[in-house]
Amino acid sequence: MPDRSFVDTCRDLLALLQKEVREQFSVEAVDEGCLIRTPYLFPDNDPIEIVVKRVGEGGRVRLSDAGETLGLLFLQGVDLKGRSKQEWHMATALRRMDVRADAGELLVEVPLRELGDGLIRLVEASKALSYLVYTSRARTGPDFRREVARWLQSESLNFAAEVPIAGSSGRIWTVDFVKERGEPPILMQTLHSETRGYAFRLAEHTVVMWVEIGRTKSDARKVTLLDDTVEDPVWVESLPLLREYSDKVGLWQSKEELLEILE
Repeated sequence: MPDRSFVDTCRDLLALLQKEVREQFSVEAVDEGCLIRTPYLFPDNDPIEIVVKRVGEGGRVRLSDAGETLGLLFLQGVDLKGRSKQEWHMATALRRMDVRADAGELLVEVPLRELGDGLIRLVEASKALSYLVYTSRARTGPDFRREVARWLQSESLNFAAEVPIAGSSGRIWTVDFVKERGEPPILMQTLHSETRGYAFRLAEHTVVMWVEIGRTKSDARKVTLLDDTVEDPVWVESLPLLREYSDKVGLWQSKEELLEILE
């Protein structure tokens, strides 16, 4: 017979997990259906969102990522045509998760009683495909963050990496580099993009993050560091927006100008 106290502990653990899962998902009504915001993230830290709509009168529902996954890959220049390795990975992931792609959307159709299973399959497919962004260029966002981390270390600047911070809405944001010691605290986000469209999307995401965090950490200095080493000036449209909501916007090729605020 199992230890009774341990059985009770397992029940408490299950109750805690169920509560935390409920709190990390949110649902809101949209046209003809519901939008489920999940705690799972794309590589740019945007949440994976799933739209659920009824199909006919038979108690079935259709789940869609609203085109966000393939849109992300397109903006990052991922080749999903012909016989590319990326196309093979996409086809394999869709087949494994029993998810189909139609008109740029990832779709799953299931009976209402299998909503949970369909949601898990679609989210897993979206996550698997979104990480193809790391195959699109020799340099990626994580590569840029690692280079920034090495630079901070070389300058003897003590920053913690990938720090979760709660915003005013309760959403948890991941800030690339945070220096809490000293007044005021310094938060720095590093942005890398190969295209203007994706650069503007990153800028919008960063602005929302700065606004939310600014309401809970009003004294924090918010620094945005842009990778300007790509040939195309991808940040031209984004700079005014970032400068309005950041305390300082820096460019990687002139990063020494940030030392005064970072030290």
